[in-house]
Amino acid sequence: WMPLPGLFSGSVLLVLPTAAAWSTFALVTLGEGLLYLSAGPGWAEALSGVVSVVLTGLGVFGLSRLSDLVSEVHDSRVALSRLAVEHERLRFARDLHDLLGYGLSATTAKCELARRLLPADEDRTRQELTEVLEIARKALADVRKVASGYRELSLDK
Repeated sequence: WMPLPGLFSGSVLLVLPTAAAWSTFALVTLGEGLLYLSAGPGWAEALSGVVSVVLTGLGVFGLSRLSDLVSEVHDSRVALSRLAVEHERLRFARDLHDLLGYGLSATTAKCELARRLLPADEDRTRQELTEVLEIARKALADVRKVASGYRELSLDK
């Protein structure tokens, strides 16, 4: 029966609101001391009982809170991992959009110009088509570079 007041006081700290919990904890501790004194064993035994209640109560409270904090930290790490993945996906999509957008816009403009120049100036048309080919190759290389960098990405970094 000796550890029951300590277990009770530790449980009170976990269940009740903060102010009421600590007040009840103090009352249980004081009650344990008064109970020992009224039973007559003496001050040393009463002090031992009070210390036992305090240590057991704080131990129960501390271990339970530690478990809660570990769960919160784990949940936070999972959320941070998800956010990191989402951030990387957005970065990848933005980079891919920028690279492809520029390459495709330039390719479209060059092709339209080449189509207009075709009957009038074959040399210039050939030059424009060569530039279109270079732009398309560069855009393809950029996309491959971004895609290979994305595949190499690890959450450990």
